[in-house]
Amino acid sequence: MKMKRVKMLVIFIGVVVLTAGCGGKEALNQHGSESVQLTQGEDPVTVSVLPEDSQERDTMTEGNPLQIAPTDRSRLSFCMTRHIYAGILSRLAATYELPDMELQKDDLYNGIFRMSDNQFAVADVDRDGREELIISYTTASMAGMFEVVYDYNPDTMKLSRELLEFTDMVFYDNGIVKVSESHNHSLSLDIWPYKLYQYNPQSEQYEFFACVSGWDKAFSESMNMLDTFPAELDADGDGILYEIQTDPEFAAETVKYDEADYEAWLSEYMIGAQEIQIDYQPVAYENFKDFTLEHLTLLRQIAEENAQTSQTDIGWLYIRENSLEKAEQYLLQHCAVEWKSNPEFEEEHIGSIDGNEVFSLVYMNAGVLSYRGQKVEDITVFGIYPGMDENTAVTILQSYGFYPFENLENYMITGDGFGNAAVSYEVLNGVVTKVHVSAYCAYAG
Repeated sequence: MKMKRVKMLVIFIGVVVLTAGCGGKEALNQHGSESVQLTQGEDPVTVSVLPEDSQERDTMTEGNPLQIAPTDRSRLSFCMTRHIYAGILSRLAATYELPDMELQKDDLYNGIFRMSDNQFAVADVDRDGREELIISYTTASMAGMFEVVYDYNPDTMKLSRELLEFTDMVFYDNGIVKVSESHNHSLSLDIWPYKLYQYNPQSEQYEFFACVSGWDKAFSESMNMLDTFPAELDADGDGILYEIQTDPEFAAETVKYDEADYEAWLSEYMIGAQEIQIDYQPVAYENFKDFTLEHLTLLRQIAEENAQTSQTDIGWLYIRENSLEKAEQYLLQHCAVEWKSNPEFEEEHIGSIDGNEVFSLVYMNAGVLSYRGQKVEDITVFGIYPGMDENTAVTILQSYGFYPFENLENYMITGDGFGNAAVSYEVLNGVVTKVHVSAYCAYAG
């Protein structure tokens, strides 16, 4: 059954929190056939790689107040790119959609295929130093099958479609892609037609430069073709010629070669080229779930290093473990929080310290964790806490990868695919009074 995009408003006892299902990826703000601009608020934060929680990392030598090994910030762009790709894959897995095209999906709706019957890969196939996202979509009729190559540039925050063709692609390390045609309309059964594309670093696109097909004299004569086989071009006399078309509109005259001339022509482009081995995987959440976790983990580590402070982040604990219970247990064991159920709303657990209600957990839908009134020891929610200046809180949330969501006031997310987080907060006289965190996915429902 098709999953619909959901944004659900949860309101109880004066607490207003937007939540939606699971967690995931970056927001695609402008959809186009070849490029999409991605934004994360006014001051986008780049991402880095997967380390572990700050309390679990190796200690380092003196001079670091956090006493942790320094984070490898060189992987920021790498992780940002994969985080973007996780959002595209989340959208595809949950809603059967891509950001720039309509899919043929009747066979998914009627159960003939599953989305996991399609495949994806992440690899630097154009050799520009960034990974591309390749999606092979085969759960459709022959006419609806395709393979698409996306590239995300974290410097410009631009998502581009580099190539869209039939599903049988072979990538080479010289930037060439060989794509088999979906059908053979040539005059040969033994030479399957194919196209060749070359990556152009200036346009950041794969550009067509040839289509190869065959002409088999015996086959064409058996089919009573009117065209006469040009025997004078068949230098080796095997009755087979290669036809090469270099106009993408197929308007130019087709050049005909015998085998030796064809091999010489092809070697000009392919000599020394090696096929890139692509690790395709089913389009299923378990195969890309770590992309966003790596992104958020590294951002959190960098934020703590920049602030030269360490804290107990229950918001991160909840999202990382995907468990409100872990946050509840931690606060009980380490902060002497007393928990009781709300008699008027059984899904809510209220946590008090010295008789003051400070925390609440709502075990409904994706769950909501709230922190209010006063700061408790070093407890934060993604680096912020009640009593913090609003501007400081926004800056810290941005450093953790959060950005404003649409036009909602005081509401920020880390992305729109599976595995992301949403934080909302309430403010009085420029000071944060309440903080709410939930898992977030725009495609849950």
